Amino acid sequence: SKYPCPDILAGNAIRRLAIECKVTKDRSKYFTKDEITQLETFSRNFGAESWVGVKFGGQDWFFVMIEDLKDTGSMFSLTLESAKIRGLSKEELIH
Repeated sequence: SKYPCPDILAGNAIRRLAIECKVTKDRSKYFTKDEITQLETFSRNFGAESWVGVKFGGQDWFFVMIEDLKDTGSMFSLTLESAKIRGLSKEELIH
């Protein structure tokens, strides 16, 4: 897209969430610096929290704040192991 735009935008009177969602069969998911920068820009302009949702093969969705992604230098990454430790389920995210 020409303009920064998350996959999901959700909110209520108290909270706004901007979520970039990805699905992978691998045990790691990589994000370009541009993807994360666009999510941060949109979230800041919209007054929303920045989140990344990843569905690893055979697992439920995990949601992590962008601060929980590992900066590899050229990209950001999230492993299944890290998602299990730091991530929230969809039920935890919305409560």
